[in-house]
Amino acid sequence: MSKFIPFTEEEIYVAAHTEIKSILDAKGEKSERSGTEWMWAANHSVKFRGHIFYDHSTGDKGTAIDFLCTFFNMRFQDAVCTLNCKDYNGIEFERSR
Repeated sequence: MSKFIPFTEEEIYVAAHTEIKSILDAKGEKSERSGTEWMWAANHSVKFRGHIFYDHSTGDKGTAIDFLCTFFNMRFQDAVCTLNCKDYNGIEFERSR
């Protein structure tokens, strides 16, 4: 069983507002421009703008935290910890304003 980590509201907010494109870039995933949004090259039904994504095939949507939980099988705790790091594999995350 995993250990509970008490996150502050600010830590959750910062994690949730991480740019999804910067997450994919850090993981070595490709994204393509699709009008005013971006499309995940590995899954063309997933589009995102800033820190919000929408999966047109399933109707799933949410923030950067939800994105990691949905597509990279992370638990909430792990997603928030990962996104609150300043970088991932040496690539700095961008935050939505």
